[in-house]
Amino acid sequence: APVEKSKLGQGKARNSYLKELTRENTQLLFNSIFALPTTLVDKVRCVQLPAPSTRIPREKPIPKKPELTKWEAFAKKKGIANKKRSRMVFDEVAKEYKPRFGYKKAGSDKEQNWVVEVPGNGDPYKDWLGDKKDEKKENTAKNELQRLHNISRGVKD
Repeated sequence: APVEKSKLGQGKARNSYLKELTRENTQLLFNSIFALPTTLVDKVRCVQLPAPSTRIPREKPIPKKPELTKWEAFAKKKGIANKKRSRMVFDEVAKEYKPRFGYKKAGSDKEQNWVVEVPGNGDPYKDWLGDKKDEKKENTAKNELQRLHNISRGVKD
């Protein structure tokens, strides 16, 4: 039942009117619920609710599938499956399991070698350690460039 402004009043009369209105509306709700088909489940009376009739729209459209990267397309074409590699790897030098990447990773002792063997025909005054670092930086830059190319390919659509 709707609220009648003329009956609202002030103070205790207002509160008693609102309580009475709330009780009546709750009773109407329960009466309409128990007018629906009921079943007994474990000595409890259960009501079978009707299927929802109001379809609620989405706020945003369903997202589109992102375009495959060059590697993903190639792998799908060749049937290459992504093999899950474990996080821990056995380090032969330390004789224990260590993380594959990151802090205290396996094989990190090899990377921290401060002595580099110079090939027989190599220049002894060349910075061989610096070359390894430069090579690693070049690979990192190349990977980043490829990642950006993949992103730009996906954005073009």
